[in-house]
Amino acid sequence: MTATAAPPKSPAPAIADELRRIPLAELHESPLNPRTSYDPQALEELRDSLLSSGQLTPLIVRPRKGGGYEIAAGHRRYRAAKLARERSAQGAAYRGLDQLVAVVRELDERTFIEVLNIENLQRDDLHPLEEAAGFRQLMEKAGYDVAKIASRIGRSTKYVYDRIKLLQLVPEAKQMFLAGEFEAGHAIILARLSAEDQRRAIDKDAEGRWGRPAGLFEAEQWDAPPDLPAQQQIQLEDTVKPVSVRELQTWVDDNVRFKLERDADPMLFPQTAQLLAAAREEELKVVHITHDYRVPDAARDEKQRTYGEQAWKRADGKHKSKECDYAVLGVVVAGPGRGDAFRVCVRKDKCKVHWATEQKEAARRAKDRAKYGIERTDDRDERAFKRQQAEEARRDQENARWKKALPALREALAAKIRTAPAGSASELGRIVLEACTNSWGLPGPAVKDLVPIGRTAEELVRRAAWLNILGDLNDYRAEWTAPTFKALGLNAQKIVDEVAPKPAAKKKPAKRKTAR
Repeated sequence: MTATAAPPKSPAPAIADELRRIPLAELHESPLNPRTSYDPQALEELRDSLLSSGQLTPLIVRPRKGGGYEIAAGHRRYRAAKLARERSAQGAAYRGLDQLVAVVRELDERTFIEVLNIENLQRDDLHPLEEAAGFRQLMEKAGYDVAKIASRIGRSTKYVYDRIKLLQLVPEAKQMFLAGEFEAGHAIILARLSAEDQRRAIDKDAEGRWGRPAGLFEAEQWDAPPDLPAQQQIQLEDTVKPVSVRELQTWVDDNVRFKLERDADPMLFPQTAQLLAAAREEELKVVHITHDYRVPDAARDEKQRTYGEQAWKRADGKHKSKECDYAVLGVVVAGPGRGDAFRVCVRKDKCKVHWATEQKEAARRAKDRAKYGIERTDDRDERAFKRQQAEEARRDQENARWKKALPALREALAAKIRTAPAGSASELGRIVLEACTNSWGLPGPAVKDLVPIGRTAEELVRRAAWLNILGDLNDYRAEWTAPTFKALGLNAQKIVDEVAPKPAAKKKPAKRKTAR
């Protein structure tokens, strides 16, 4: 009679906290585990510990549908045991590592999620994004809130909140963070920004294309060894490195406008959130302010007036300030103190508590005009001021036209550079040599001639000249590049006129004749 193979045994019914030795083949990692990365070196160290000292701490598992057991606590020990078994199979001492000791519990979904995440979240080697995923599981599937999570893992509520905010990083930032391109401090600041501002800070657009170093990164200087051959000292690609956390926060303060509806987070700006809520109840006016003379261009809002440092005074009775009847709530929207809120006075025309000196000066000027019979405000000083205003308006208008034409200017110049002569006597060669002289600060021709010009790689010259010109072809200095356009046979002004035509001039009113 032929013996038949016995069917595989299914796990015996579990009883509360039953301690068992379970074969590795019957243990399964949980798909709910927030940990996605394991340090290979740490796993090898744990494997060696299992081989030398055996298992010191049991796993926690629950019966799994379909057979076997699902691990709630002990994923690292399970992986290290598998490594140890592989090593044993290669000839090392076996030590019984085909099975592990585990506590078997009947855990419902909520309790299992708690055990799984709390056990993981108390480890120091968990990546912050993995922590964030674990916190989210506890909130969504186990009914935890931020305060309860903080209490269970022995952390502050601010710590937990910051980790959860990391889930709002754009995909590009998450990928860079996981790759170790910047630290948790940088990630926390980035996660507080909108998707658009995050990409501005890392200078990566929605399609994942890189630009120039922005808020999060800065160009890294590369000092070649003095004995390195000259041809190897040319660095073709820019290298960047992350700035400090403080520098990134400064960039955010100066370049990302604080938006009251979006950014007044009660966890991050509790006092500001409280003051804004109180202002809504009191129907108190809210104004936008900055400690700077003016708001940086990147943080401006043309539809919203922002009071510069000379246009407001603190009016809440704090920091040696005085209260007044005209006080409104001021919120710092850019620059130092971004996100702060306190009462301010902006009524230069009425408030004698804060603007008495300015009102006296205005009254003195009015008295002088009356004394000398100047009824209209067109005396010499004021006419000069108006001329200055008109000139600034004209300059701003012209700058706006050049800014609008930037894409066309770049396209035209790039097409020209791709085919322009690139010899040492060419315009591109001159740009490159001049840029090199400026960059290194060489004192004169004698030093420049220490390395002869020699033969030039045309493609490299074109690339370098293009990058050099781009340094000026931006929102602020585009007009400066007009001579370069001309030297290369292009008319920059013509391109500007085609893309951004001048507005029609206003007709001057006819002068009225006065009877003599």
